[in-house]
Amino acid sequence: MLGVALAGPVTVRTTRVTGRVLGLAPVALTPELPPVPLLPHPVRTPSEVDDPVGVAPVASLPGLTMSAT
Repeated sequence: MLGVALAGPVTVRTTRVTGRVLGLAPVALTPELPPVPLLPHPVRTPSEVDDPVGVAPVASLPGLTMSAT
């Protein structure tokens, strides 16, 4: 497994997150159905994420070598 460390302000974007509200009721969050702002942490573990993308100014991938040609 390849580990990635992100540093600085990190933004994670995803197309869908599924989990349980307060650990009880199942919920699926999408751009069309965002979380209710009244709940501080609406999705608890275990949760599943579709198509995650992490954006950060610094990314560290141990063992990876890149070169420009």
